[in-house]
Amino acid sequence: MDILPDGIVEYLSAKGTSLAVQGQELLEVNLFDQAGIDSVGILDLIHFLEDHYEVSFDADDLDPDNFQTIGSVLSMVQARKSQSS
Repeated sequence: MDILPDGIVEYLSAKGTSLAVQGQELLEVNLFDQAGIDSVGILDLIHFLEDHYEVSFDADDLDPDNFQTIGSVLSMVQARKSQSS
């Protein structure tokens, strides 16, 4: 099962971030530079991901590289979903 970026895009839109890209480019959006997410925003995003995708994260998941792009976040969520299945 692939995790789709729709939930993250909706989350970013609710936070006031509009993304003018689609498809593969959407997965490459840098959350820090292009979406304006800061360290507090990452904590809020983690909370959203845990609720929306029904996953939990441990300290190893909190590597900033896991939150660089929408694609890297989706990969991390997919890995967590796979581990819990």
